[in-house]
Amino acid sequence: MAVVKVEDQMYRFLLDKEAERYEEEKRSLAEQGSKKKARRKPVWKPWSRKDRLELCQDSDLLFMVREYDYDLTDQHFQEYCQTRGILHLAGEIGSKRWTMFVNHQTDKNSFLSDEYFQHATPVNDNQYKFTANEMESQWTVILIGRARFQDCWETFANG
Repeated sequence: MAVVKVEDQMYRFLLDKEAERYEEEKRSLAEQGSKKKARRKPVWKPWSRKDRLELCQDSDLLFMVREYDYDLTDQHFQEYCQTRGILHLAGEIGSKRWTMFVNHQTDKNSFLSDEYFQHATPVNDNQYKFTANEMESQWTVILIGRARFQDCWETFANG
């Protein structure tokens, strides 16, 4: 099943955020007993592919992408990702990190509870355990990486 295009996911994310902001402003004004009306702010599409092979470079925008249908098991797609300079994001083929990108439906709780991701690579027989904030940051990296693969998948499919 094809998912919504990356650029449309970004736009939908911003529309949803504006709707939340508008509802909060309405609620706040009502609580204050204000006669003032809440106002909707215009939302523009933050990015769109100018060329069929263009990849989004803005991590803040890529963070808005949450739907994926890329196939990292496809050898031709892997080669394409290699030429586009993003295959390294998934780590070594067959690793736990790789699997996290292949199985893009794996959720945050599964990631956070996985012992493998909770510890850094051992150095001199010492292994650092990541803090909760560091784990959140790592999850953000996974989400942005997945979005990069989805973005690349769209250009691969249009190539």
